[in-house]
Amino acid sequence: MVAIDKRYRQQGVVVLGLSDEEAATQRQFAQEKGVTYPLLVDNGKLPEPYAKVSALPTTFVIDRKGVLREVLVGYQEGALELIVTELLQER
Repeated sequence: MVAIDKRYRQQGVVVLGLSDEEAATQRQFAQEKGVTYPLLVDNGKLPEPYAKVSALPTTFVIDRKGVLREVLVGYQEGALELIVTELLQER
């Protein structure tokens, strides 16, 4: 199965990972898990609602206009792809 970041890249979908782990730890994780999207280091200065993550993973879906559309708390099989495909249909 192709990762969502690769599958929808040509349609403008961008996936970024964010963690408070050190960059070296993130690189190791990415290598072990085959993560193909950029991983960013949280500097502790994120604005709401991004600063209060209550479970891992927490996924924020931001539309083309920069509007936060969905927050998925915890792993939800197929939910992210459903949301992405619906947003891609909006014009």
